[in-house]
Amino acid sequence: MKTRLLLSTLALFFAVGVLALSLIEVQAVYAGNKTTTERKQLYFGKDILPDNLMYPALMAIDRIQLETAPNSERIFLEMEYANRRLGYAQQLLNDNKESLALTTALKAENYLQNAVHDAQVLQAPSSVTQRLSKTLLYHIQQLKELSPKFTDSNRSEIDKIIEQDQIVQHSL
Repeated sequence: MKTRLLLSTLALFFAVGVLALSLIEVQAVYAGNKTTTERKQLYFGKDILPDNLMYPALMAIDRIQLETAPNSERIFLEMEYANRRLGYAQQLLNDNKESLALTTALKAENYLQNAVHDAQVLQAPSSVTQRLSKTLLYHIQQLKELSPKFTDSNRSEIDKIIEQDQIVQHSL
């Protein structure tokens, strides 16, 4: 009975994932924002990057984990997601997918800023703010290394992220 319930639940999650992927792809086609360089692929490897068809399912799982996490864990999850997406941005840039690398870096920044906001709202202990400060420093260093690899227009976006992170890092 338990096995049947578990398998039914997994099948339901899979079906929802396929439906979500389909809706996302249809929306992107209707919005006209798909270019040939941003075409998603299905591949199996160590990491599921934003150019993978299964990436929206991973994002949905991350979102569910984030929404169901207790407040004390939420900040750490946001930092983890920020770090992961920064790594994805680096890999995408290495694969000459600059626009996707930029949007992924911006998503990493959003997660990091959400972690800072949550830490302030929850009046997190100093150990959490210290870890957050170290994470911000790490992002600043990594983005400074990545910045020269972007074209001029995208580099200005990366430089804005670095500036914003420096301001927030000094305020912690």
